[in-house]
Amino acid sequence: MLRYFLPVFADVVPSAVILLLGLLIWFYFAKKNGKTYTLAQKLGIVLFIVYLLAVCSKVGIPSIKYMHLDFSINLLPLVDMLEEPVRSTILNLLNVLMFVPLGLLLPAVWPYYRSWRRMILTGFSFSLSIELLQLFSWRLTDIDDLLTNTLGAVLGYGLFRLIYLLLKKEPPAIGGDINWEPWLIWLACLFITILVVPFLPEAVRNWFLYTPFWQGTH
Repeated sequence: MLRYFLPVFADVVPSAVILLLGLLIWFYFAKKNGKTYTLAQKLGIVLFIVYLLAVCSKVGIPSIKYMHLDFSINLLPLVDMLEEPVRSTILNLLNVLMFVPLGLLLPAVWPYYRSWRRMILTGFSFSLSIELLQLFSWRLTDIDDLLTNTLGAVLGYGLFRLIYLLLKKEPPAIGGDINWEPWLIWLACLFITILVVPFLPEAVRNWFLYTPFWQGTH
C-alpha cells in the first residue's frame, strides 16, 4: 500500500526542503520586524506547506517542461454519475477528502479564515486556481472537482469548529483584517512545482521510487 504514495512523497521531499529553508528566513525577518509566531502556528504553517505540495503532486500541476494548452473542460456538474456512477462517486469523495485539511489548517493558523463565508470563498478560489492550471496539462478541467473541493474545505472548517468547541467550549474568534500569508505560501508552492523542481536532479526522487527497500513494500 505504501508504494502507491511514493510518487507523491518523492515529489514533496525536494520541494519541502527548499520551501522550509525559505520559511526559516521568513520567520527570521518577521521576528526582526516585530511579528512573532507561536510554536503551534509555526508547526501549522509547516503542515500547510507539506499539504499544499502534496496537493500539487496529486492533482498534476504541470511543470514548465511539459506545459501545453488543452481546453478539455467539463461544465456540466455530476454528468459522469450517469455514465460511471461507482467510479465517479469514488473520485468525488476523494476530491472532497483532499480539501478537508485545507478547511482544518487555514482557520487553525490564521484567524481571518474562521468564518463559513470566507472558507467557502477560499476553498473555491484554491480549487479554481488548480482547475485553471490544468488547462496547461493533460488533465480535465472539471466543475465537479471545483464543487467537491469546495465542499471538502467547508467540511474541514466544520470539523475545525467542532474540535475547537470541544476543547475551548466557545466559538473561535474571527480575525478582522485579511491575511495573505496562505496565498503567498500557495504561490510559492506553485512556483517551486512549476519552475524549480523540473530542473532539480532526480536522484532523491529516484531513490524513493526505485530503492529495493520500497520494492518489497505492499
